Amino acid sequence: MDRYEDCTNLDRILEDYPGLCAAVVLDVETTGLDPVEYPSGTRNYILQLSIISAHNGLKIYDGYFKPRKRTWPEAEAINHITWDMVKDSPTFRKELPRIQEIISDARVIIGYNIGFDRGFLEINGVDFSKTRYWIDVMEDFAVWNGDLHSYHHSFTWQKLTKAAKAAGFDWSRFPPHNSLSDCMATLHVARWLQERNKTDGWLMYYPPCYYIDYQEEYGCSDCELHPCLIRGKRRLATVTGGE
Repeated sequence: MDRYEDCTNLDRILEDYPGLCAAVVLDVETTGLDPVEYPSGTRNYILQLSIISAHNGLKIYDGYFKPRKRTWPEAEAINHITWDMVKDSPTFRKELPRIQEIISDARVIIGYNIGFDRGFLEINGVDFSKTRYWIDVMEDFAVWNGDLHSYHHSFTWQKLTKAAKAAGFDWSRFPPHNSLSDCMATLHVARWLQERNKTDGWLMYYPPCYYIDYQEEYGCSDCELHPCLIRGKRRLATVTGGE
């Protein structure tokens, strides 16, 4: 059964899975934000997939794919991947056996907003049944950043570029919004966050979280959004008024 972990346990998890491909960082670039857009039913496609080793950052896979559409203006404005760049590339389906072989060896998968990547890969046939741990660096950076989201009563997600800047990642060698570059940045932020935990102590917390309804306080067990899994000393201090 796979489960989500956080960056504070990165070293321990990597020790448990020492193989080069046993723990990986992956990222995809796509033609849109959802595999299938609602309500139009328009399909989006993977344009690029990169996978690196979480142990040393070595490239394991980096490939472009030819989609079944020729334009994606909104996504292109972000990832700068054009039709001319991918028109002679193989389809994702053709590369799937090779990709699946890599994923089947991975027991730990790390990403930035990893649910996005996982959703696109699964709908395209990738099987993650052998994965044991998922680490979403975006969630952990949101905790460290400490910007509260009142509606979701958790932390506000931040872009990878902001996280990478905070962690001192050098984009000059790896331009952003390229999946290989984003893998490198994600691994850098993950290791940086682990060090912040060691020095600053932003550990896991589950402090009180409540709404006021007709002057009554009720806890997460009564909340439609539970479990909120509120984490971090900054949130603890903000919610409870403590230090």
